[in-house]
Amino acid sequence: MKIAFLSFYSGHVARGVETYVHELANRLAANHQVTVCQGGPRLSDARYNVKTIPVHVNWEKINGLRHLSTLIIFDLSFSNMARRFYLDFWSRAQAEFAKNSLAVIDADTDIIVSAGSGWVSLFARLWCWRHKAKLVIAGQSGPGWDDRINLFCRPDVFIGLTDYQVTWARQNGFGAKVVKIANGVDLKKFNAKTKRAALNLPRPIILCVAALDPGKRVGLTIRAVANLAKGSLVVLGKGNLKEELDRLAARLLPGRYLNLFVSHDQTPSYYAACDLVTMVPPKTESFGIVFLEAMASGKAVVTSDDPPRREIVGLAGLFVNPESLSNYTEALEKALTIDWDNMPRHQAEKFSWDEIAKQYESLIRNL
Repeated sequence: MKIAFLSFYSGHVARGVETYVHELANRLAANHQVTVCQGGPRLSDARYNVKTIPVHVNWEKINGLRHLSTLIIFDLSFSNMARRFYLDFWSRAQAEFAKNSLAVIDADTDIIVSAGSGWVSLFARLWCWRHKAKLVIAGQSGPGWDDRINLFCRPDVFIGLTDYQVTWARQNGFGAKVVKIANGVDLKKFNAKTKRAALNLPRPIILCVAALDPGKRVGLTIRAVANLAKGSLVVLGKGNLKEELDRLAARLLPGRYLNLFVSHDQTPSYYAACDLVTMVPPKTESFGIVFLEAMASGKAVVTSDDPPRREIVGLAGLFVNPESLSNYTEALEKALTIDWDNMPRHQAEKFSWDEIAKQYESLIRNL
């Protein structure tokens, strides 16, 4: 079959959704003609066809409101309204991307997989109706407005990543068909035998792999690690809050903090070099592939106490109330004293990309 993925940020960043597209497309390409329409250049190990879609975007821009071509900019409340109705700069850039992508893919494409939301899913829905193709949307955005819009577009199937998300989608799904297929991890790439990155920091070393934006609560992680009697924090990620977080870490973790941005291919060595992995996302975060990568590398996890994270991490970590700094610090301290043995790796083995690709294969053939 002919399968096309629409993934605006692929080639530019490597977050969970872009990892999902790359890993799944690579495996489906063994049996199907797979094309990924993306905003950035082709990845070196891509086994699928790539169409890089030119969109006029300055990737260094932070506040999309500055580029909103509208006559009605009153105050910051308008920014919220613009985002809600998908009129901000980034939403309009994705609309341009979706239109340009759908103009160049083969008219006899059988299945479109939307890895976006808003305009991307809406234009994909219209294209599929016109060309009698099937639309698949995976809930990478997480419970909230983006996935409500995805469900409103009435895909032929909406994929919930966890039991929690499946239940939410069925309650908010406008009658859309909802199935559960989790995200995965490359068990060969992430393992305990990987060569360690050189980190000249006091041990134990705690690793946080996250974008530097408010939703990832990296500031809270800095404060929790600072309350430990010893140990360091390494953060892999970039984002709007870098300067603010650097200042906070300089004050609270002098000599015990490092922020880097490395390619996804380099991250296994940092998992191997650390003693523990943490990140405390909100309940609306859809999944958290970083947790699978950590556990596949043999490392336990400290994360938010919510249904999605409990399902993903299982017995391979500890769970905290992100609103309680003391609870967070105590969990980090306790996790560092536990002999986790092979439990993290065993938990990660439940989420192999190879097995998950088989579930998608079955789903696609049924469609």
